[in-house]
Amino acid sequence: MRRLVIALVVLSALAAPAGEPSTPSAAVDSVLAEALAVLRINDPRVVERETTQFAATLGIDPVPIRAAVGRLLFRSAGLDGIDLTRPALMAWRPGPAPLVAIIPLKDRRLFLAQFGDSAGSDAPLIRVGEREGTVVYSQNGNDSAVEYRLLVSDRTAFLARTVDECRQLASRPLQPALTEPPLTFTASSTWLAGLSLDPSGWLGATRTDGPDLSALLRLATLRGLAGATWAELVPQITGLVVDLRPDADGMIKFQTRVQALPDSPLAIWISNQRNQPSRLLPVVAGAKAAMTLTGNIVWQGQADRAALPLGELFKSMAGDRWSPVVEETWHSICAIVDRCGPFALALDLDTKGTALNSELRLAGDQPRAGELSAYLASLVQAVTGTASTPLVAGGTGFLVKPAGGVPAAVIGGERWLVATRSSINDVEAVSAAIVARGATLAAPEGASGVFMLGINLTQFTRVLSQLLGGTPQPVLPPAAWTLVFKTAGPGQLAIDSSLPVQKVAQLVRDTALLQLTGNEPAPKR
Repeated sequence: MRRLVIALVVLSALAAPAGEPSTPSAAVDSVLAEALAVLRINDPRVVERETTQFAATLGIDPVPIRAAVGRLLFRSAGLDGIDLTRPALMAWRPGPAPLVAIIPLKDRRLFLAQFGDSAGSDAPLIRVGEREGTVVYSQNGNDSAVEYRLLVSDRTAFLARTVDECRQLASRPLQPALTEPPLTFTASSTWLAGLSLDPSGWLGATRTDGPDLSALLRLATLRGLAGATWAELVPQITGLVVDLRPDADGMIKFQTRVQALPDSPLAIWISNQRNQPSRLLPVVAGAKAAMTLTGNIVWQGQADRAALPLGELFKSMAGDRWSPVVEETWHSICAIVDRCGPFALALDLDTKGTALNSELRLAGDQPRAGELSAYLASLVQAVTGTASTPLVAGGTGFLVKPAGGVPAAVIGGERWLVATRSSINDVEAVSAAIVARGATLAAPEGASGVFMLGINLTQFTRVLSQLLGGTPQPVLPPAAWTLVFKTAGPGQLAIDSSLPVQKVAQLVRDTALLQLTGNEPAPKR
């Protein structure tokens, strides 16, 4: 479970983009003219403070977490040799030996003993000697080893490809940026295009020869959506900027700005979106909701393309039942969804012993809801092989109860569609209750945006703890993480969120998650 702790710290110490890449300081213009991505650590003390507080709240030794942050931000096995009162910088250029680093030091000997650790899948930098007043490092690349030079001057380490570049960096050191966020990350579209979002490496082997829904979902939806869609979107982006700032009550505020190329399909799509709060969220939300999803997306004819990975998933599940008629039905569904209005979705999670139960509730504005319901009934029968039963509960719809599966119901009313799937409650009763609530809509809830994702971290942690055999914890600190996607100017998409890092630590501590996984860390020193 130590990996979970490290992952949480990484989230609290990095994350959240915001605008077009820019050169961080005139002092390094010449060396960084070709930089594809730049991480500017304007105030390392903030990172160190948040890391220490997280470990203290969790009640564990902060050394492993500090080491993880050191590897991520400084390629160092620790933070002890680094001067956290001055700014630092990491950048990546094209070509061999792409890394550039400017790291302030308080202990040269200790820093050199710890520097070079690998970050992610990168190979470590191996110290091989000293030449021309610099320390020489070697790193194994894809084709051959590459060489770095590290110059220590005026209590600062400068890493680059050559001695001349190191000296050029040292000639005009970084200046404190007192008005800037503690962490800022900028990336160009070229750097983003080099990211691999194929999850096969961390999902492991997936089955494609049977009705293993989870494996098919990972294979078709995650790999297809992350790969094909990402490859299509990145060429339409000029770059992104990520800012991180600490907020009140142990929160870390992330602010992301993604800038689309002028007149690109993405820029046009963004310009046609509108930021609105959700009036359907109160209709589907519940006390045990672990996740909510709301939106008012104007698809502009792109729903069929966006749903392509999901269509491939359904084809895999249907097998020989996927006929040309079903194919046409699927495209008809996408055409109707393309003209849908606002929607809201809620997912409840609960446990019975160590068994996981769930309930999914969806409501959406849909002027052709009755027609869409009929199409969905045909699709469900083709995909699952189970015939549906006509259902009338405030509209026209159907009920499906697959053998050994989870019941589901769909209702098409005059103006909106309701869909439920539950292993917790009776789906007919749940659907009727949603229809009744929808007749008297409450005021809009939540932030104003195009797309909002809410994660109830308390409920997720409670359920995970019980699934691992932990003692039920009826009282836990409330903690929610909301991501708001919104338009922020011509061709610009913003993603704003605040992660309650300290409350996450409280949840992990109070539910004894680390002990339940058998990876209890060393106690706090």
